Amino acid sequence: MSSNSLLVDRLTREQLLLQRYSNSVIRELLPILTNLRNSLEARMLDTPTEFQAVRLAGLQADLSRIITEITGQLEINLTENLTELAQYQAEFAAKALQTAVSVETVLPSVDQIAAVVTRSQMKLVSGQQVKSLTLNQLITEFAGSMDRQIKTAIQAGVIEGRTVQELAREVGGLVNTRSRRQAETLVRTAVNHVGSVARQRTYEANADVIAGERYVSTLDSRTTITCSSLDSNIYPIGKGPMPPLHYGCRSVRVPEVKPEFRIPGIEGERASVDGPVSARTTYNSFLKKQSKEFQNTVLGEERAKLFRSGMNIERFTDDMGVVIPLDQLKAREGLALA
Repeated sequence: MSSNSLLVDRLTREQLLLQRYSNSVIRELLPILTNLRNSLEARMLDTPTEFQAVRLAGLQADLSRIITEITGQLEINLTENLTELAQYQAEFAAKALQTAVSVETVLPSVDQIAAVVTRSQMKLVSGQQVKSLTLNQLITEFAGSMDRQIKTAIQAGVIEGRTVQELAREVGGLVNTRSRRQAETLVRTAVNHVGSVARQRTYEANADVIAGERYVSTLDSRTTITCSSLDSNIYPIGKGPMPPLHYGCRSVRVPEVKPEFRIPGIEGERASVDGPVSARTTYNSFLKKQSKEFQNTVLGEERAKLFRSGMNIERFTDDMGVVIPLDQLKAREGLALA
C-alpha cells in the first residue's frame, strides 16, 4: 500500500500543477480570442444599417467563415502546446513510477506519445449520454456552438429592430464572456485528456509491474457526482472511465503497483479542501465528514438525503459515471418516491 499511497500523492499534486499549466495556455490563447472578437465586430460594422434578408444571410456566412478560420488558429496553437505536454507527462509518469517500484521503468515510443494529441478520443459524460471526441472534434464543437449563439443573437436583434452597432457590441460581448468561458473549459479539458492518455501510455509500457489504475477525484465541493462516485475505484490499465469524464474535469488515474514490486516504508497524502489527508481517503469517506450544506452542494438535496441515510455515493452513477436519474435511483433502491 505504501508505494501506491506515494503515487496518489505524486499524481494528485501533478494534477494541481496541470491546472496551473492550463491557465498559462489560456493566457496564450487570449490574443486569438481578441482577434476573433475584433474581426467579428469589424464585419458587423461593415453591414448597411438597414438589414435585408439577402444581406443577413451573407453576413452570417461571413461570420461563420471568420469563426472557422480563427478557431483553426486556436487549434494549431493548442496542438503545439499539447504535443510538448504529452511528452512531458509520459516522462513524468515514468519518473513517478520509478520512485515507487523496485525495477527499472520504461517509456513508450515517440510515435505512441505523438498520437495522443491528434488521434486519442476523450469520452465525455453529457447529461445521460457519453460523447467520444478527438481534440479536433472538440474544437469543431466549440466553433459550432459559438456560431449558433451569434446567429441566434443577430436574428433576435433584427426582429427587435436593434442597430448594427448594438448587435456588433452584443456579438463582441458574447466572445468576451460566454465564448471565453467555453474556451477556458475546452483548454482545461484538453490538457487533462492529453496528460491522462500520455501517462496511460507509460503505464501500458510498464504493465508487468502495474495491477491497474485507481480513479482519484479532487476532494472539494466542485467535484461532480460523476467523478466523486468513481473515486478510489481500480480499473485495468486503459479500461473503464478515463479522465476527463466531463468538461472541466480535474480527476486523475493513478497506477496501482503489484505487491511484489512495491517499495515498503513510504507513505503519501492527497490534497483536500480541508488540507492534506491520507492517500487512502476516498471521496465517500471524505464527504461523510462534511457538513450538511457541503453535502447538499455536491449532491443536491434529494441525493444528499439518500447519502445521509446510508447510500454510498458510488450508487448514484452507472459504470461509466453517467448520473442515474433520481426517480430511477429511488426505484432501484426500493424507496418510496417523494
